[in-house]
Amino acid sequence: MLRKRPIGSIHGPMPPKLLIVDDSKTVRLIVRKAFKGHRCEVLEAGNGAEGLALARRKIPDLILLDVTMPVMDGLELLHRLQSDPVLAAVPVILLTAGSRRDQAARVTKAGVRAWLAKPFQAELLRETAGRHIPLTPLSMTPPPITGDGGGAGVRGAAEPVLESATIAGR
Repeated sequence: MLRKRPIGSIHGPMPPKLLIVDDSKTVRLIVRKAFKGHRCEVLEAGNGAEGLALARRKIPDLILLDVTMPVMDGLELLHRLQSDPVLAAVPVILLTAGSRRDQAARVTKAGVRAWLAKPFQAELLRETAGRHIPLTPLSMTPPPITGDGGGAGVRGAAEPVLESATIAGR
């Protein structure tokens, strides 16, 4: 189910926020690259505690979550997300090493919408994420409407809207 985002700028609807919570910088880079050509904001956290803090601050539209991490693992983070009245509605896609069916069944009961075994293909990741958030390729992003001083809107050339935020020190 896609959540509606408020219109917040002259660029049209706000881009969806995607939060990747994984202790591997390599995996976070792969995810960032997978969504580079799409209109979305990619947020990053290196463990569950950082992910929870960032999720509470930014309210993402989708969370990509690793299971095994230091400080707070993915299952504990998942439990805390489900206990939070605001974040419980945010869909979670689990990124897991291997394809352990027992783990998949357990986390599905805990509210995970989908899971992908690492290593995953970027196309499959985008396809899976696209079931939960609107993914618009940058080439399809309409230009903004800019004011011409007379009250009428004029379409101008738009720069792609692709933002990112990372936890300090990452």
